[in-house]
Amino acid sequence: MCGGPVTQHFTLHGNNTDDDASHFRLSFAVADSTPPDGLAPSHLRGTWNHKDSLKIEAELYERRGPGAVTNSADPVTGQPQLGALHRASESEFRALCAAMSVR
Repeated sequence: MCGGPVTQHFTLHGNNTDDDASHFRLSFAVADSTPPDGLAPSHLRGTWNHKDSLKIEAELYERRGPGAVTNSADPVTGQPQLGALHRASESEFRALCAAMSVR
């Protein structure tokens, strides 16, 4: 996952939640030894269109040093964040990350 100039690496665990694998859930664990401060995903639920797209709901937390913070009253960490993913090449991913770091 990119967040501007920093690329974060995660280990994922999950499973499908229906018989045709169109609904799924994933849990994220930080794979880097020292994750950067900022927002990170903890869980993700989604649906697959059986082609190249996913609709997702991501549960996020805020990393602050050694701690992870969520707040039910916070509009970002207190409720799932909606999004979508599509298939792309690694070069497209790198280009998008580079564009984010310029902003």
